[in-house]
This record gives sequence, structure tokens and C-alpha cells, in this order.
Amino acid sequence: MPIVKSSQIEKTVQLSGASLPHEFTEMIARYEHDREGLYEAGIEYSIRQCRDLIEHNVDGVHIYTMNDPLVAIRVHEGIKDLL
Repeated sequence: MPIVKSSQIEKTVQLSGASLPHEFTEMIARYEHDREGLYEAGIEYSIRQCRDLIEHNVDGVHIYTMNDPLVAIRVHEGIKDLL
């Protein structure tokens, strides 16, 4: 799930008790007050993560876009050369 709003990650962590990678928490902190920057950074982070998984031969990747078709389009554009 590309994180494009800080409220998404806050709720997810609260409900799951999950820990987050350092690179990810740095991204969230860097764009804490920059909604548009977080949107872009979240998509780029997701693309990097998907590319890494696909390049390491995972069986599949499912992307939750939270009803934001632009996120789906952007992530697809970023990984389509590997599909």
C-alpha cells in the first residue's frame, strides 16, 4: 500500500503494532508537513519496493491504492518494464 497520507500509516501502525523500516520512518518525518511531497515520496517508495520484490522473483504483488486510481497508474508506470 503506497503511503500517500501520514494518517494512513498512523492508523495502520496503531491497529497492527507493526514496526517500520528506518528508511520509511525517515521519509514520513521528512514530509511530515508537506502533503504533496509525501504523496510523491510514498509512490516512489512503493515503486522501489515493488521493483525489488519482482526482481527477486516473488510470485506476485498486490497493491492497495485506497481508491486512488492515480496511485495505481503511477505505480504501474514505475514497474511495467518488469511485468
